[in-house]
Amino acid sequence: MTPHRRCPAYGGNLSGVFCSLDELTTALEEWIKLWNENARPFKWTKTADQIIDRICRYCARISGPGH
Repeated sequence: MTPHRRCPAYGGNLSGVFCSLDELTTALEEWIKLWNENARPFKWTKTADQIIDRICRYCARISGPGH
């Protein structure tokens, strides 16, 4: 299984190579436990219109030739 990369926005580090689903599950559960000990609310930094515009640009880009 491929590793998850560092998640600085969430204050955690979930990295490594997981050889089994059990190892990955354990790592995720430990990360969630640590996160919940010092949780903070999610704060949107973009408006809904900005997010939708970005998605539309992405969809237009990947639906063209070569994809």
